[in-house]
Amino acid sequence: MVNIRVTVHSRQVAAFVTSEAGPVVRQVHRETEKVRNAAVRRCPRDTGTLAASLEATVHVTGMRVTGIVGSRLDYALYVHEGTGIYGPKKRPIYPVSAQVLRFKPSRGAGPARRGSRGSSPERRGGYVYARWVRGMPPHPFLVEALEAVTKAPVRRNPVR
Repeated sequence: MVNIRVTVHSRQVAAFVTSEAGPVVRQVHRETEKVRNAAVRRCPRDTGTLAASLEATVHVTGMRVTGIVGSRLDYALYVHEGTGIYGPKKRPIYPVSAQVLRFKPSRGAGPARRGSRGSSPERRGGYVYARWVRGMPPHPFLVEALEAVTKAPVRRNPVR
């Protein structure tokens, strides 16, 4: 019979897992950057601001290492999850404090306008007025990027 003794040095194990220079945090950072890069490629573009705002961060809490990809822009959730009849509420969008909605048309909305060669909102002509709009279909580019990069199954949770 052979006796084997194993000694676990919990501080060294914790440093291995949670240290900024440790292999676990470095690997999570690499994978998070891959997802961010895939999300930038899949992100819908109008002016490119949303794609440029995508960030990849790694957080260490106790023995848990988490990679997060997202944007700090307030409208990023609306682009990702959709609005109006396509969004979580499944209802058209009506004006709240006016009789009509007023907005600049998106790149693919409506007939071509005079001088519409440029894609910037300033070059798209006048404003559109509407009593209601259907909203915008979802563009789940972050989830699609995660599905493209990871081999693990991805569960989609609807936003409420």
